[in-house]
Amino acid sequence: MNRREMLAATAGVLFPSLLAHAQQSPWPARPVRLIVPWAPGGAADVIARTFAAKLTEHWGQQVVIENKPGGNTIVGAVEALRAAPDGYTLFMPIAATLTTNPFMYSRLQYEPLRDFTFITVIARVPLIVMASSVAPAKTLPEIIQLAKRSPDSVTIGSAVGSQLQAEQWMRDWGVKFRYVAYKSGADITKALLGGEVHLGLDAIPNNLPHIRAGKITGLAVNTEQRMPIVPDVPTMDELKLKHTEPQVWHGIVAPAGLPAELQRKINADLQAVIASPDVNDRLKDLGLDLRPGIGPDEFGKLVRAESAVAGPLVKELGLKVD
Repeated sequence: MNRREMLAATAGVLFPSLLAHAQQSPWPARPVRLIVPWAPGGAADVIARTFAAKLTEHWGQQVVIENKPGGNTIVGAVEALRAAPDGYTLFMPIAATLTTNPFMYSRLQYEPLRDFTFITVIARVPLIVMASSVAPAKTLPEIIQLAKRSPDSVTIGSAVGSQLQAEQWMRDWGVKFRYVAYKSGADITKALLGGEVHLGLDAIPNNLPHIRAGKITGLAVNTEQRMPIVPDVPTMDELKLKHTEPQVWHGIVAPAGLPAELQRKINADLQAVIASPDVNDRLKDLGLDLRPGIGPDEFGKLVRAESAVAGPLVKELGLKVD
């Protein structure tokens, strides 16, 4: 084969490929998967499915939820970072995924600032302390006083992503509850309903029907003012309980290497979803605090700032996992 024949043969291979690329539909041209590191039924799942439904309308492509629970969100994070950085795999971490896990786990398989492209924070999740039917008293201050007289006699459960909050509040209150970790908010609700633990720490949406039915008792919320959806539950400030804490939030990230143009587009589309009245009303009615206007740079600064707080706290509280 002479040089001209070689060039013609090469063009015959390359030209259809280049033409197909030029004619390729704008992103997204196929379904997008959103990895949620929690089991179905919890607050994270509600947020993800609300956003997925709206993004499906906006993009004209299905946004498919993949629940990948386990390992304090590590299973979902590792699944996400193995994907191509093409915008077709997104991941919804919580604060602990990016700011606490790197200090808790000595063999962590990812490094947040290296392995993910930050897009935005979508919601902050207020926490509620609840009591089961087997709790030793009716109010949180009374339970704290009982536990001070008898350390480890009171059990408190939370999803592992909220362990830092639980441990920090115990330190703030000068008490030691026996901590029980659960895989998801739905598991905490089941544990409270079954009387497996005295107290539970979780988001409000998972537990709202049971609180309203009187099967679970709301004891305190960590918000500045009472939550309209649980108006009878006092704030920690009202109870004069110290509650320094890292934030609990949900964000959206992609695997490292996502093109900047796609990063900006996905962020802009997520901001549009946050601003839409139906999504806004739906999530606010569940007690979730939407966070509009947070771009990639601000998200990165947030992760760095909260990591600087979480690292010393994990060491101080002895939460290191080998």
